[in-house]
Amino acid sequence: MSDLVAEQLAINKKINIALHIYPGKSEPIILLHGGPGGYDYLGPVAEMLSPPQLAIGYDQRGGGASTRRGPYGIVDYVNDLEALRTHIDVERLHIFGHSWGGLLAQIYAAYHPQRIASLVLCSSAAGLGAAFMQEERAASRAIFLRNPLVGLFSHTIFAAMLGSSNLMSLLAPMYFAYPEQVAREDLAILRQFDGGSFNATLRSIMYSSNSLLQRLSLDGHVPIMRLRGQHDLFVASERSLRRRFPQAQEVWFEESGHFPWIEEPEKFKRVLCAFYTQNAYSGKE
Repeated sequence: MSDLVAEQLAINKKINIALHIYPGKSEPIILLHGGPGGYDYLGPVAEMLSPPQLAIGYDQRGGGASTRRGPYGIVDYVNDLEALRTHIDVERLHIFGHSWGGLLAQIYAAYHPQRIASLVLCSSAAGLGAAFMQEERAASRAIFLRNPLVGLFSHTIFAAMLGSSNLMSLLAPMYFAYPEQVAREDLAILRQFDGGSFNATLRSIMYSSNSLLQRLSLDGHVPIMRLRGQHDLFVASERSLRRRFPQAQEVWFEESGHFPWIEEPEKFKRVLCAFYTQNAYSGKE
């Protein structure tokens, strides 16, 4: 296990971001967790990389040990990531984004294409505005097909009656291919989200234009990899990502849902470490 270093990064006088630094000798790899409104649950991914790679995760604003206050516009999240880049004093970032974190990585790339050293999109969302809502509807249909009762509770007035924590407890097994084989603490990931920041950020996503991502253009030499579990609820997003990044390396995990490093850890580590050994090596000894 790597020696975790915890820091606080002041974004401004009102917002602090909690950093989790896993030491190594590579160029820094930034880990963006999902949610929104979540916390940095990507420690197991960081420990697959570190050592020898340097991995940095953080609790995004509104979650974990970071400041629990807004605003929660997509530009605010982009500015937080850019502040982190400035703080660690690098020209370009290697970004690993999971779920909403993958969408955030793409939004950041749209605003700062010259700052992207490499991009790994794991179980990533693909769209903003109407495109995002289309992805959510596809996931809702997938939930209903797997368990009609859970699908009913997750998308009716009963959802509000249950509350976000109870609803996430109900939904958690849907995010895994084989939930009966998943440890209880891994199933609990979805219960530790902040409802306020989750809802506020979702509104920002829904009211944003997908034209921002449609204009996204990265240098053809930027290494990109897409990772997806075959049983992911959001597998429909992969069609949009394939069109956006046709040059990307594509890896599927046949025995996984939304969290492939949990269900297929050995394959996930092998694939991820090979990518970063090739693309994030700093040359330091």
